Amino acid sequence: MIPGLILCLGIFLNYEITEPRPPVKKEQKATPPPVPAPLKAFAQQYESYIEQRLQQDSVPALAMAIVKDSFLLSQKCWGVQDINRGQAINDSTVFRIASLSKGFAPVLTGILVQEGQLDWDDRVKEFLPDFRLKDSTATQNLTLAHVLSHTTGLPRHTYSNLLNMEVPYEEIKQMLPNVAVAHPVGTYYNYQNVAYCLIGDVLQAKTGETYDELMRQRIFKPLNMTQADLGYPAFQQNNNKAYPHKRIANGYARKELENTFFDVSPAAGIHASITDMQKWLSLLLGNHPEIIQPATLDSIFEPRIRISTRERHFRAWRLLESAHYAMGWRVLQRNGKRIIWHSGYVNGYRAEIAFEPASGYGIVLLSSAANALVRDALPDFFDRLDKIEGEQNYSSNLTE
Repeated sequence: MIPGLILCLGIFLNYEITEPRPPVKKEQKATPPPVPAPLKAFAQQYESYIEQRLQQDSVPALAMAIVKDSFLLSQKCWGVQDINRGQAINDSTVFRIASLSKGFAPVLTGILVQEGQLDWDDRVKEFLPDFRLKDSTATQNLTLAHVLSHTTGLPRHTYSNLLNMEVPYEEIKQMLPNVAVAHPVGTYYNYQNVAYCLIGDVLQAKTGETYDELMRQRIFKPLNMTQADLGYPAFQQNNNKAYPHKRIANGYARKELENTFFDVSPAAGIHASITDMQKWLSLLLGNHPEIIQPATLDSIFEPRIRISTRERHFRAWRLLESAHYAMGWRVLQRNGKRIIWHSGYVNGYRAEIAFEPASGYGIVLLSSAANALVRDALPDFFDRLDKIEGEQNYSSNLTE
């Protein structure tokens, strides 16, 4: 058949006549490098320790992840979603992470800081013209860094009791001008939940997006934290969640889900799986400069205000030399090393996260009940790490 006839026939049949295209190559995912044997051995030893503790105290659900630099050394799940039903948890099971949520707020803010949209020393009043504390000087001087470091000048846990009663945040916020300021802004550490959430109001005022949506778009999505979310409806509707439990004389009993503290997203509103949280740990260790730069992380982790080491949070930590609060994080100086740490508890859920920037080690535990195992696990992790490094020159061996 002559070429002209082929072309006419193609037009008649509405076919596009084109040059043959080369086959499209499928993009292949890079295979992660194998975990070095010394790292794997350390993680396995620690897993064995956790499993021994679980035999002593059979926590309803526990999930753990350990990372070293870009290596995922361990990710394990033990237990069930609900002690009454017995369905096993898995890597995608979500837990409430309680006050571990606080560590997300400065990272989200830091993304806007490095983009030039905000500065840590910006005043809250600049973005929230109607904001007011009882003290006019405090009202004018309060900055984003003060909010994130719990140095607002307000008394400790101002109105947290109302959050326990499920009073909406927007209502509680209107009561802040009734509270006598206890200290000048920036001079004293008093832990907050309500006032901490002013950072969410500032971010919304600056960007026009809600804090929850900013978190989803700027952190959860780029990190591929597919199970992480905020708010009570999303958590309640998730079929793969660990339910809260409480300790009773002969073990544990299921608690009912409560809406407490979901209304304060920056303070305690996030829920996530252990897979999500190990990705979060990787970011905190500086492995995602495309999202947040190491210099910005350094400014977040910079100690801002001293904390007494006699606080109950530190009872399980040995060799503790000093403690400070940064922005959304506690900074421990322990045995000559710096550890970034936070804990959380709400409605029966207990969560712990810590990492050592110098060595690149990090660990996170999520639990569906308060228990001694989770309290002791992270201090024990760093004690064991110190011991191995001291006896075997572990740090240098890992880089060979």
